Amino acid sequence: MRFTRFVTRSVFGVFLLLFSTLCFGQSERGTITGQIRDASGAVIPNAKITVTNEATGVASMLSSNEQGEYTALSLPTGRYTVRVDVQGFRTAETKGITVDAAVTSRADIAMELGQAQQVVEVQATAIQLHTDDAKTSVTIDQTLVNTLPLEVAGAVRSPFDLAILTPEAKSVSGDGGFALGGGQAAAYGATLDGVSANTSRALQKTWVSSNSPSVEAMNEFTVDTNGFKAEYSHANGGVMTFVTKSGTNRFHGSAYEFLRNNDFDANDWFSNRAGKARQIYKQNDFGFTVGGPIWIPKVYNGRNKTFFFFSLEGFRNRNGASNVTATVPTPEMYNGDFSKWVDSKGNVIPIYDPTSQVTNPDGTVTRLQFPNNQVPKSLFSATSLKALSVFETSGMLTPNTGAAPGTAGYVNNNYIIANGTNQQPIDKRSIKGDHVFNEKQRISGYYGYDRESTIPGPDGPPTLPGLYTNYNDLQQASDVVRFSWDWAFSPTKLNHFYAGGNNWRQNHNPPQEYIGNWKSKFCFGNVPDCNQNLVNLFSGGNGDNYTTWGGQANNGSENTIYAYNDDFTWIKGNHTIKFGGMLQINHYNGFGRQCISGCVGFSYTETGVPGGTDPTKGGNAFASFLLGYADSGQIDTIRFIGQQFPYWGGFIQDDWRVNKKLVINYGLRYDINEPPTGLNDRWSDFSPTTPNPGAGGIPGAVLFAGSGPGRVGSRSLADLWTGGWGPRIGAAYSWDEKTVIRASYGRAFAELMAVTGSAHNMGFTLTQSFASSNNGLTPTFTMDQGMPPWTAPPFINPSVSNGSTVSWWQGKETTRLPETNNFNFSIQRQLSQSLILEGSYNGVAG
Repeated sequence: MRFTRFVTRSVFGVFLLLFSTLCFGQSERGTITGQIRDASGAVIPNAKITVTNEATGVASMLSSNEQGEYTALSLPTGRYTVRVDVQGFRTAETKGITVDAAVTSRADIAMELGQAQQVVEVQATAIQLHTDDAKTSVTIDQTLVNTLPLEVAGAVRSPFDLAILTPEAKSVSGDGGFALGGGQAAAYGATLDGVSANTSRALQKTWVSSNSPSVEAMNEFTVDTNGFKAEYSHANGGVMTFVTKSGTNRFHGSAYEFLRNNDFDANDWFSNRAGKARQIYKQNDFGFTVGGPIWIPKVYNGRNKTFFFFSLEGFRNRNGASNVTATVPTPEMYNGDFSKWVDSKGNVIPIYDPTSQVTNPDGTVTRLQFPNNQVPKSLFSATSLKALSVFETSGMLTPNTGAAPGTAGYVNNNYIIANGTNQQPIDKRSIKGDHVFNEKQRISGYYGYDRESTIPGPDGPPTLPGLYTNYNDLQQASDVVRFSWDWAFSPTKLNHFYAGGNNWRQNHNPPQEYIGNWKSKFCFGNVPDCNQNLVNLFSGGNGDNYTTWGGQANNGSENTIYAYNDDFTWIKGNHTIKFGGMLQINHYNGFGRQCISGCVGFSYTETGVPGGTDPTKGGNAFASFLLGYADSGQIDTIRFIGQQFPYWGGFIQDDWRVNKKLVINYGLRYDINEPPTGLNDRWSDFSPTTPNPGAGGIPGAVLFAGSGPGRVGSRSLADLWTGGWGPRIGAAYSWDEKTVIRASYGRAFAELMAVTGSAHNMGFTLTQSFASSNNGLTPTFTMDQGMPPWTAPPFINPSVSNGSTVSWWQGKETTRLPETNNFNFSIQRQLSQSLILEGSYNGVAG
């Protein structure tokens, strides 16, 4: 149902805005331009020019203007032939002209006197100087993708594996740690067939990769890091432009398999020394592609007009346990016997009876040690025993290292997690269709499918076994749609409409075999919900470092983007004018159920020396658990957080060919983000100036969005920032036929992302923590009592967060887009037809 709703909205939006003038501009198309001259150098106007895609046979017809210049707009990436016919001259053909995304390729053609039947063929230069703009740009085409090896190491192949090879690309720590052009990490833009490939959350490499097709289905991608024209939005430091493959006039395909297996690997020296086996590691990356014209014998022949391209990639990864250690109770401890509980020197650590605690006349507090260091079963908590009986349906958890009783190794780091595996299946599919109605109109559609999981293998996850595990599955999915429509009103006027949507979602679930009606098996007292999760034990406290038991919790998010774009290009003399705007609607939904059934921590302090801070002097967290004396606890209410924040953008730019040597690109862009709103007005924020009635009227209280008692009467609590003006200017000067000098300046903005977590849902969700106020002299609560009293939200109360850390949007700073000022200066020199030397200075400030 979720995907059906997403596609329905996307398709409805496409037709709703089909005739709008909103546009984005980061085109996945390219341009061929040039000038037609005769042998003396005189320009030739009204020359008939045919620009043909060599793979599909689709042709565009146009004529040179009064200055002998021509421009073929909005060309899909690929290789082209330009044919020129002029009466009294031989026909000229320049073949192999490469068109890259958002790049202008130049093909100046000199005509020779002669008969039209005589054809002069010229092969285009393999690489060209950038004589029409000042962009700092690198294009990675399919040749490089096929030639350069991509590491298959723990994840499906990603375009970032190749993008990191480009100048000014930098990988920094964390999954979101990818920066371009000196910009901030995770602030770059990424587009797929012209529409944003981002999610509504802070940018992550793996998320953009999920929204992108297999590298086998990419025709090319371009990394731009400076010199952006006004059409580029979200260009804080850099933009990655992904272009998907289309079918051609010939049926073609490929198949592949990449394999890694621990059977091919040697064991490492340390594992050999310890007698440990090689870690299980089995990985396969496989798939195929197929494309061509849509052809149905005797029914339809789509050559030169209708094409398809399909890609399928599968990834299977099985990764075994890595022999990490955990700390678990010893067998005798389950019966209350702590006679083997020793320190690093083998000395018995005493367990004290908290029921014997007395306060002496001098104010000191003392306790008596349990005889023989054994806790009587008569003092065991009935609730703790009930919890143990549930966990022990997976077997009693005891040491497995073989350490001798009475040694430190017997009671600490005494369990090796040597069993269990993670399985990581990933499936990526995509299909693209293109149709040419006629010379003036063509459409294209794309659908991308990505499903990724991290699940336990047949022998369980590589964690503590059974119900003791705190393992959560990962289920991740992405559905992406794209649509584009080109309409050439004339050879000098072209409209390019393109729209699309991304629906990326992630869900962490407890392993299915552990889900059940927990309330009938064990329900900890006074918690929000004990039907969905098992209680989490040993989740806090201090001292003995017992590994957490249980605590599986469902949590995740759904991130959806709908984008509608249209740009119009008008060639007027030696000016190429482009203008338009954009609407992108961002949705974010987050949910979580952590600690809804209770998270309980235990410490040595409740069974140790009263007020003591040294765990080697007395006490044990498991002994405190058996008595039911909790040191800390936490409960969370079930959370569901929804946000929406539309983004608008518009631009106008002009590429002005001043003369044969000089081109100036100048333009202006405007970006604006509407203030975010919350689902059902569940939205709050701190105000440093509003009087707090719960603090004697001191300024500093919580505001609530929406209408009604205690609310501000507005759906948003942030102010609108209107300063998103971005001037752009650049110039390219051809010093001679082999040398170009280029420079540019521009102000650019990054994308506004969702606010995740519960920071701005104060009063609508609750995380209530409980902790000892006297270092364990008395328990925070007992297992038999359950959690201390708490009140369920909502709380429409300006004093709701008194005594807590709060988040503040700081007025207009909330919707103020992160900005950079970008500038560059470069010199290009063509040394041969296949070699260009470039020296450049690129600067980013902001």
